[in-house]
Amino acid sequence: DGNNQFDASALEAHSLELNILGRQLYAAFEQKPHKIARLTAAVAANTAQELITLRQEKNTTGKPIWIAELDAAGQPVREIVKKAESPAEILVWCIANGLANSSTRFNIEPGEHDLTDYEVRQLLTSLANQLPLRRQAANDDAGKERFAKPARVSQCLFIANCGLDPLKVQKDQGLLRVSEKVDPLAFSGVEENLVGSVTLVLINSWQETFCYHFAGADAVNECLVHYFGLASEQRGAANTTLAERTVLCACPSRPGPIANRLASLLDDIEQCYFDNQAVGAPCNERRYVFQSAFGYHVFDWQQQRPAIQLIESTGKLLEHLSNPDNASAVSIDSYALQDHPLSTICRKLEAGTNDASVESRSGVGNRIRVFYEVDGDFAHTYLTDKNHAICYAHIPYESTRALIMPLRQFIERSSLRHATANPHAAAMGIDTVPCSSQMLTGSAGHMLITGQEIPDIEFFALQKNGTGYSTTQVPTESNISAKYLPIKAVGAQNAAGQIDWVIHCNDELFDQAVLGEQLFSAVAASIKKFRKSD
Repeated sequence: DGNNQFDASALEAHSLELNILGRQLYAAFEQKPHKIARLTAAVAANTAQELITLRQEKNTTGKPIWIAELDAAGQPVREIVKKAESPAEILVWCIANGLANSSTRFNIEPGEHDLTDYEVRQLLTSLANQLPLRRQAANDDAGKERFAKPARVSQCLFIANCGLDPLKVQKDQGLLRVSEKVDPLAFSGVEENLVGSVTLVLINSWQETFCYHFAGADAVNECLVHYFGLASEQRGAANTTLAERTVLCACPSRPGPIANRLASLLDDIEQCYFDNQAVGAPCNERRYVFQSAFGYHVFDWQQQRPAIQLIESTGKLLEHLSNPDNASAVSIDSYALQDHPLSTICRKLEAGTNDASVESRSGVGNRIRVFYEVDGDFAHTYLTDKNHAICYAHIPYESTRALIMPLRQFIERSSLRHATANPHAAAMGIDTVPCSSQMLTGSAGHMLITGQEIPDIEFFALQKNGTGYSTTQVPTESNISAKYLPIKAVGAQNAAGQIDWVIHCNDELFDQAVLGEQLFSAVAASIKKFRKSD
């Protein structure tokens, strides 16, 4: 028995060694899309170069391609060693394979690009401290421990605008824009996007390195979708936190603010979807909105995959957020909608979520909040449920009472009606109450009412305050709760072309055929009976 146990242990150890060896060979030689290929020690024992030439040319389709060349001994023509979409990928490849170090010089040939020696030197220094070197990957003593587990992303590098000056046109024209708008995604008064490209570098625990390049107007969107898609898969499979991130930018114009902006955007999206989840997939019942020169970007999850929808105008954004088919909470980026009440509303809702001292009358957080901003004869009205889904409507406005009381009665009656009509759903704590098209003019929104009791309903007046908005809670229990009389007037044209009226007022019927010219006086007298004073 002892020999059998020894043989089993030896077989298990041998199997583990073979598994680790297979993974090491797989990581070293398996060719994958976007993977940085490594030179073997037999091919390049000492690969450090004194000079590397970088140049750009267009391929047969007109797409710019970067080329790295080395001086061949005794040859007038340089040797091409690497081609890539981005100079950042060239640098990553050179560092990972030991071709470039702190003493390497770079000859950058002129062309239709903005790459400078300063940018190359800055990125070279930063990347050299973070990328796994060829010898380190091959001889690291900790290799067995790393390869004993499945590969997972351990480090992420984001390199913005490598070889690109986002303000080159303005500089060539001698324009210097002065504005309070310093967001690199919507810079200056004309709102220019300063992020023209992003190169994403992923390093996994097997020391494999992958490069993904995103360029053009959709660079930020595509990079975010790709990165958080991978992050979600890894987190769900391994129950781990997201890998460490570093954002680099050394372009000629505003490199620091660009790097900081991308870093804060990544941090905010991670906080929105991942921070409140201990393990597993992200909390995807939420939408994150950020703004750029191209419009509003709505980040959400569709079938467990991240997606970004670009919306051009504020009106279309409100319509999109109010759509009942994808109703969910909304988080607003700190740079977005700074002069719009929606950002104030969302931040107040988020603050209320974290305030454990606030308890509703129903005791289960069954609260509906209504925010409104008076604009002449109309009120911009935002209804939010306990899950912070938002429904927007543009409602005629006469007075605070005339706005609040019908809305309050509508919400209360709807919640009771649906709690009665859907007892099983009410028992589960969830009812869906469609907003009346008559009550919420132009709105297609739904409100989510929870529980069988009447929800707490709070009203807040929105007031412009400098560049933002303030909210003031409007009382609804005393002075606003004055009694309103239901009045309905029905008119029909007679043979003479005049209108004959029948008016229903507080269960009384007033017929013009009976009262004649005294019709309206009789209705007024009936109304005055309910007034405390004239």
